[in-house]
Amino acid sequence: MGSAPNPAPGADADPTAWRDAAAVFALALGARLLLLPLFHDLSLAGDEEYYWRATGGEIFDYFVLSEHDRIHYFLQRPPLWPLLLTAVGQVFDGVLALRLVTVVLGSLAAALVAVLARDLFGRRTGLVAGILFAVYPEHVFFSHYLWAEVFFGLLCLGAAIPFFRYVSEPERGRGRLWAACLVAGLALLTKEFAGALFLGMAVTLAARPATRSIATLGAATAIFLAPFLLYVGWAFAQPDAKTLPLYAAVGNFREALGLEFRSAETSRSADVRELAGALAARGLGERVRATRHQLYNLWTPNSFPLKRLTPKGRKYRFSPSWAWGYGEGFSRRWFVPFVGFYAFAMVLGLAGLFLSDATPFRTFAVTCLVVLSGASVLALYVSRFRLPFMFLMIVYAAYALVRLPELWPRLGDWRRSVPLLLVLAVLTEIFQQKLRTLGQWG
Repeated sequence: MGSAPNPAPGADADPTAWRDAAAVFALALGARLLLLPLFHDLSLAGDEEYYWRATGGEIFDYFVLSEHDRIHYFLQRPPLWPLLLTAVGQVFDGVLALRLVTVVLGSLAAALVAVLARDLFGRRTGLVAGILFAVYPEHVFFSHYLWAEVFFGLLCLGAAIPFFRYVSEPERGRGRLWAACLVAGLALLTKEFAGALFLGMAVTLAARPATRSIATLGAATAIFLAPFLLYVGWAFAQPDAKTLPLYAAVGNFREALGLEFRSAETSRSADVRELAGALAARGLGERVRATRHQLYNLWTPNSFPLKRLTPKGRKYRFSPSWAWGYGEGFSRRWFVPFVGFYAFAMVLGLAGLFLSDATPFRTFAVTCLVVLSGASVLALYVSRFRLPFMFLMIVYAAYALVRLPELWPRLGDWRRSVPLLLVLAVLTEIFQQKLRTLGQWG
């Protein structure tokens, strides 16, 4: 059996594909609903408070009212996730309804992982990948949060599926590519680091002669940026809109550089100029020292969602923003299976990545991971920013499991095994350094 991807031209019309996806969705939904007794009355924490306040009918008021405080409040975060929650809030009352929306979206993500992996590597790999993602603890526990990462991850998958169907059959026209770019553009209205997703797509297009075209790349970029540019145009058209759109993203860079984090209500363009000056003044040595800390933050296991559902974590109820458990340690026994599954997914995923053949998906995966890791050096990218891209590791972990007899002899090739061992050594170092912080940070 060859190890190259096997995209099936009729994969999107194959009835077994939808049956497999439906089965994975049911498994994922069941796994997430098992936590319902723990999160049905869970208090809000951190950014959840922002999204909850944004669902009280206020978001729709922003389009007809011009109060400065409301405009500034809205511009703190990308708009798509609070708008979706607001729409749900118009029909259903209470925090639980919004949490169940995240549960459903997280379950849909597992189904899309199965579809993507099937398109790339065949039905067996698709089923294994879907099952792994359906029960992947980090994502299961995160799927009750009101944070935007789960929805953003779903949009990333929604862009990746038509994108790779186009890449596998460019002769069928660019419609799938345009659809993928539009969904990626919507992802940019959900989390600011959707740029990693689109750069992965762009590099993949440029790396293949059949899809390499300046005109195509230009049109793809325009479609990707169009939703964001329309939003920015609307934002700056608001009366006295002194807050920069998506200022929270700027705040991550400011905090990473040791500058004061200022709320969006008090921020001005001068804050961005101060940020640019700090970046320019940052010496090479300082950047190298910061790299290790920032990179380790990105790739540490995200155990805070589990901590919130433990008996100790549930005691934090409507407390001040920095008094709901950040920085407090927990008993390690809660986190061994949680972190163990993350380690399993990462080790197998990296093995599949390094031992696989050169394919468009590998180009895409490597680009996304490199861009995300590189951006973490400058910005305060904590582990929840990495979560939406874990589907890359899950797909390659499933690939490694299904193709293990074929891949095992490739460990004898030093050009594959040496880079793999180096990356695994870095991952081991991250685990050793971060074990003492398990459950402390989100």
